[in-house]
Amino acid sequence: MLEQQLGWGDSARWTSHEFEELSVRIQDQTGRVISATTLKRLWGRVTYTSRPSRHSLDTLAIFLGHDSWRGFLNTLEPAEAAAPPPKASGRLYPRVPLHPRRLSRTALYLFSSIALLGGAVVAWSGLAGSSEPPPAVVPLEVAFHSRPVAHGLPNTVIFEYDVRGVQADSFFIQQSWDQRRRARVSPESQTFTSTYYEPGFFNAKLLADSIVLKEHGVHVTTDGWLALVENEPVPVYLQGAFTPGVDYLSVSAAWLRESGIDAGDKHHVVSFFNVRSFDSLHTDHFSLQTTLRHEMEDGRYPCKRAEITVIGERGALMIPLGIPGCVGDMGLMLGDVYLDGSTNDLSALGADMSMWQTVSVDVVAREVSLKVGANPPFTGRFTMDAGQVVGLRIRFEGTGAIDDVTLKDPQGRIVYEESFL
Repeated sequence: MLEQQLGWGDSARWTSHEFEELSVRIQDQTGRVISATTLKRLWGRVTYTSRPSRHSLDTLAIFLGHDSWRGFLNTLEPAEAAAPPPKASGRLYPRVPLHPRRLSRTALYLFSSIALLGGAVVAWSGLAGSSEPPPAVVPLEVAFHSRPVAHGLPNTVIFEYDVRGVQADSFFIQQSWDQRRRARVSPESQTFTSTYYEPGFFNAKLLADSIVLKEHGVHVTTDGWLALVENEPVPVYLQGAFTPGVDYLSVSAAWLRESGIDAGDKHHVVSFFNVRSFDSLHTDHFSLQTTLRHEMEDGRYPCKRAEITVIGERGALMIPLGIPGCVGDMGLMLGDVYLDGSTNDLSALGADMSMWQTVSVDVVAREVSLKVGANPPFTGRFTMDAGQVVGLRIRFEGTGAIDDVTLKDPQGRIVYEESFL
């Protein structure tokens, strides 16, 4: 079905990126248009009290290879037609496997895998022949605020909420896009705490059953640069791990081995974060330049992968890097646009990462130019408003080093500069 056809993962974890991409694919394949907003309604991600149009249902069925919605329904077993819709969720930016092909044939880059037609669309099969709209939860005005209790990581955030008068079976607070970070809360209480172990900008949600009542951003900042080894549920913080006596930022492979973090028998990813406000710098128009190098001479990391992420309030630019021979296994994300290296030429992002490579990211009115070393530039564009720049993340399979990070505004003025001297 559609989820298996796309291979994007659990639709409950889709964000606006996936719905925009699905809208484009549907139009390209069928010549018919379903907006991303309509798709969100069909998937139960937006409160919707009316029946879907026959145009929308027929278009989805045609996209699946059927002649009409009715023809699609005739292929379903009764149990499938009664499948419940998924719960709503959202995400801002994910932790992406640095080896997308190996780690994500079941979860491609930032996507995971959907169930039968997203579950939600199949659930509409009962509505398509019904004259009555589904019952709707109409939430009253609710309060939902938060404040961190500390600066740095880990950081507990105190959520204050008030859902008195809202009729629902269950209430939840979800700290980010990740549904595993969803916790049930009591409607009688007004306080809930949640601990964030990684920095970033998180879209926290207050839900009644599967309806999002309210959401807001939670900005978990760092004090300068923070290094950690990615791990679930709690990362390994690398305090005091920065290599001394050098004019760049790095965590050496020797330090990781001596500390027992790199036991030599598994893969790990070291991430460097600098999460803060950058003087109202916007993802629509900025430039970033940095120099980096992969530093793990180990057969476990033949592709010498790295990744630069510019974190926005509502999206991100995620630029993969690696040796030229591995570009086919890369995935590039520019806001709401995802480009798979198996179907796009990403050779401009391949370079000898054992040597210092200067990477430039220039964005003008959402038109993107990426330059890696002496390679010709890669150009692309995105359409979503990803908001202000609120953080940088640079990741390495194994470990690596960073030098000379510079961010500039549309006028060419330096907003942030670090040479690590």
